[in-house]
Amino acid sequence: SVPVAEDVVIIERGFTVTVTANAACGSLQVGSPGNSSTGALSISTNISLAVSGLTQLGGYGVSSRTGTLTFASGSSLETGSLTIGNANETPAAGIINMTSGGTLSVDGNINVITVSGNTWTPGTGTVVITDNSTLPGTIFTTFNNLTVNTASASNTVISPTAFTVNGNLTVTKGNLV
Repeated sequence: SVPVAEDVVIIERGFTVTVTANAACGSLQVGSPGNSSTGALSISTNISLAVSGLTQLGGYGVSSRTGTLTFASGSSLETGSLTIGNANETPAAGIINMTSGGTLSVDGNINVITVSGNTWTPGTGTVVITDNSTLPGTIFTTFNNLTVNTASASNTVISPTAFTVNGNLTVTKGNLV
């Protein structure tokens, strides 16, 4: 059945799930945390997925349990936090592909666990940070569009390293340091 806002969603066993209608879930794991295969999630054009908690890309136990997230033009994912790669034993990589565009909105931190194969392709997409956050010092060093629009003007988004924005850098509310 289709998940609802509080459900835990795990995409594994080599499945590719395509979101074709606006949807929500409580947390999202793409890439197997216990089976021997990959997982992939594609969000269709002009479709939104809301994840109130953690979105985890990459499984563990076998390094081939990768998790891939692909955006279509006009698609969006809003998530409480995002982790790419996995910190558990024998971690697998996380992959984000925004070649065709889309919007990734993160209400908390973007965490990158050092795993061989982690991939970030900003393409023509937009990343929006909506709360206090620290950008990762690796992988997320190039953006097409980056927007800081936090709940409060006193909130801060910190970047521990220099980064490149090929399109627009917009600070609507909050601080970028």
